[in-house]
Amino acid sequence: MQHLETIVDAVFEILKEKFQYVFDHLEPENKQHIAMKGRFVSYLQEHIFIGFNSSCYDIPLVKAHLLEYILDKSSLLS
Repeated sequence: MQHLETIVDAVFEILKEKFQYVFDHLEPENKQHIAMKGRFVSYLQEHIFIGFNSSCYDIPLVKAHLLEYILDKSSLLS
């Protein structure tokens, strides 16, 4: 799970650079721009991992660690 998180973080940094012009456009911060920037960052942080026969291999591999990972992350947010 940590490896996937590292990949997601790296991809987010690349996308943030690619879409810097959007962040620049939203720079004069008002309530609407803050909300839009938050939604845009959330969008950039979402990543779909697709693989061949993923349901047969990836899900069983990850599911053993997924609940522990989610609980750990949610306790950090609380």
